Amino acid sequence: MNFFYSTAVQITDYIHFYGYRPVKSFAIRIPASYTIHGIDVSRWQERIDWQRVAKMRDNGIRLQFAFIKATEGEKLVDPYFSRNWQLSRENGLLRGAYHYFSPSVAAPVQARLFLQTVDFSQGDFPAVLDVEERVMTPTY
Repeated sequence: MNFFYSTAVQITDYIHFYGYRPVKSFAIRIPASYTIHGIDVSRWQERIDWQRVAKMRDNGIRLQFAFIKATEGEKLVDPYFSRNWQLSRENGLLRGAYHYFSPSVAAPVQARLFLQTVDFSQGDFPAVLDVEERVMTPTY
C-alpha cells in the first residue's frame, strides 16, 4: 500500500472515529450526532443564493441556520450584512448576527456599532462575539 493512500485512510478513519462525516454536496465535514446544522457567512462569500441554501439537502441533513457577520471593530459594517440578514430569514433559515472583535478598539464603541447595525427580531439567535487571536509578533 502506498504511503499517501495509507495516510489518507488513517485520517479518514480518525475523522469518522470522532463522529465527523463528509457531506459532499455541502463540501464540509459535519458532526454526525448533531441534530441541527448551519453556516457562518460574511463578505468573503459575496452574494449568497439564500433560496439555494435553504433547499440544500444531503442524506437527510439540511442547513437550518446561519450566523451572519454584521460588524467589525469600530467602523466596518459587512457590505452584505443587510442583504444576508433579510434574505436568510425570508428563506426560512434561523439566523444570528456576530461582531468580529478588534482588541485595539474599546469594547463599548464596538458594541454600539453592532447594536446600531443589527435589528433583532423574535426568534433570532442571541448576539455573538467572534474573538480570534492574531499573532502579530515575529517567531524566533
